[in-house]
Order: sequence, then structure tokens, then C-alpha cells
Amino acid sequence: MAFLQEKDIQFLKEKFAKEMVNDVTIHFFTKSPVLAQDCPYCDHTKQLLEELAATSEKIKLMVHTYPTEKEAVEKYGIDKIPAIVFEGTEDVGIRFYGIPSGYEFSTVIETIIDLSKGKPELPDNVLAELAKVTSPVTIKVFVTPT
Repeated sequence: MAFLQEKDIQFLKEKFAKEMVNDVTIHFFTKSPVLAQDCPYCDHTKQLLEELAATSEKIKLMVHTYPTEKEAVEKYGIDKIPAIVFEGTEDVGIRFYGIPSGYEFSTVIETIIDLSKGKPELPDNVLAELAKVTSPVTIKVFVTPT
């Protein structure tokens, strides 16, 4: 059963065609088919991302197995699954752990569009404040449906 309905697919196709500039690569880290791993949302997440990637030629989906693809796991710093790395012209550190369903799905859509444009659409005063940051910062956002 598909996650995206036909009306959603059409909406996304139109939105991406209108707003995306450059390609975006989605790196999805999932369970290895040869290891006994507990990942109840890996298959669903993969299906959702495949459906999403099919809505635009500018969205590339690369599927990696965790932990067996050591080079990719180390490159992107993945330590749990399901994991999603969003990459525009460069890796800016955006990671999503879990299945991006419900309200989180809209965040994924906007992340893809922002990355394709090469810069986030933020007010000038916010960009000025961010320019003052002189050392690496890790921001973690936790979301729960309850």
C-alpha cells in the first residue's frame, strides 16, 4: 500500500518543479538484510522515501545498509537507524532519525526545497545573528506525536 495518495503526488510534483533549483540527494540508512537487526520502521521509511524521490528528477535516493557500509556510515556519522541524510551541493549536517510521517513530512519537504536553493529562507536579522557563531554547533530537535 502506498503512503502517498495520487493528489499528494501531484501536489509534490508541482511544488518541486516550481521551487527546486539544484539536485538534492537523500541518503537513507537501513537495516542490513543479512544481520538480525530490530528496525520496525526501516521498510516503511524506505518505501516513503522511494515514493517521495519519484516525484522529482532532482531528488536522488541512495540506500545504504547499516552498519555494513562502513565508509558511508562513518562519512555521515550515522549511529542508529532508520537514518536520513539530506545533502544539497554539500553536506550541511542535516540528519533525520526515524520515519518522517505526519507533521514531520512537511519538514522534510521544506528541507529538500531549501537545500536545492542552496540557502535557507531566513529573515536578515536571523542571518546576521547566525553569522556571529564562530564555532561548530550541534542542534538536536526531538519530536513526538503526543
